[in-house]
Amino acid sequence: MQSVQSVISPMYPVNEYMVIIRPTENIMNRIKTIRQDWKAQFHLQATQLQGGFFMLARFSQFAMLEQRVQDKVRMIAMEAAPFRLQLKDYTGIPDHSIGTGIVNPAGLKAIVKMLRREQRIFKGGGENPFFNDQPGLWIATRLQQKQYHEIFNRYKSRHFTGAFIAENMMLLRKAAGQKQWTVLENMPLQNLPVFSKQGMLF
Repeated sequence: MQSVQSVISPMYPVNEYMVIIRPTENIMNRIKTIRQDWKAQFHLQATQLQGGFFMLARFSQFAMLEQRVQDKVRMIAMEAAPFRLQLKDYTGIPDHSIGTGIVNPAGLKAIVKMLRREQRIFKGGGENPFFNDQPGLWIATRLQQKQYHEIFNRYKSRHFTGAFIAENMMLLRKAAGQKQWTVLENMPLQNLPVFSKQGMLF
């Protein structure tokens, strides 16, 4: 017997979404250079060197509800204030991911908390939304245990410094059957009182 999900999916397509914050071009270029070095030194694959942004949330939702999702994320961006992010040295999640350390993650965590508060609109497509309580700027992911220890042992005492003002967050979409993410909207953080408008969305 077919599951309910397999029956309704062709009729009601489901998209994947991510809410992210991108660092400045300068920091992204520095990360790109490090990745090129790691690829050559440690024989990493392209799939291990993706990302380069702070992922705050990932979820799926029916395509027909996309406008509601977009409106809600935009309202959260309007409410959130710009903040400074300071990066320092290297950190890791044993035994699979290595990235830059974050001195002051409070701004990132505040937006994650705001997204979680509105999680009702992010529930759809048969999966629960993921809210990233430890967002990071990962240089390499999906590492094998040997690769992780080889890179981390060599870089744990090296220095990396960088800082930028996070002024925007992005809503990305990957439609059913597609492999590439596209930017649905780049939303400025405005620090505005929007509580009186939230009830108008539904």
